[in-house]
Amino acid sequence: MSSLKKIGSLFLILLCGVATAEQHYFGGVRFDIPNPSHLCKSGNSYAEKKLFSWQEDGQARIGSKLLGLWMDCASQSLLSKGKPKELEEWMLVVVPKVASEKDLLLRGVSDKEFNAFVSKEMKKIDVSDEMADIDNVLLNINKKHFLDKDIIKVGEPVDLGLLHVGDAVHTGMLMKVQAKTVGTRLVLVVSSQLLVKGVWVTFYNYINYQSREDVKNLLLSARLFAAKLKSVN
Repeated sequence: MSSLKKIGSLFLILLCGVATAEQHYFGGVRFDIPNPSHLCKSGNSYAEKKLFSWQEDGQARIGSKLLGLWMDCASQSLLSKGKPKELEEWMLVVVPKVASEKDLLLRGVSDKEFNAFVSKEMKKIDVSDEMADIDNVLLNINKKHFLDKDIIKVGEPVDLGLLHVGDAVHTGMLMKVQAKTVGTRLVLVVSSQLLVKGVWVTFYNYINYQSREDVKNLLLSARLFAAKLKSVN
């Protein structure tokens, strides 16, 4: 390998991280999910399993299958030792949870067509109208997994609308989150939807919100992950 190629390869590794990925299947189609370079995968400790089960159940109740949960490494390290910790940043990757996955494969649909469809549909959604359903899901999964229906509540959503269209369609939202363990905070979520080998993949990036700069930074993280997801597939 020439010196120029070595330098180029090293630069890409430093920029994007090592492209390790997990294999998944949807409707018989294999696709890979890369690990985000700045987050740590949820592990097998009791606290981490509890958090994963809570998130998995919540996603299932809204028609999604949770494939992976990642969080900031400082929080993951403490949770793995059984120490309660407010997550600073976390990410979920989901696909549709349906009886017949093959029927939902979007074979022959181009990225341009998919992005145009999703962008149009997202503009029709009024987040405020969805809050009653979200509250009901939270109440049930809180009671089931933590024996306290009010342990976590969300409210007062602020729809940031369409943020970017590229490898994925990225939308944003702010919401007030009340948790008995850590108090009340404002959370920013960037939701990203893209097509991977005909599979409709959605991932959510969350972070504790401090300023408008967080929107730009979290969107950049989401765009980078979408690019990595496309590149490994």
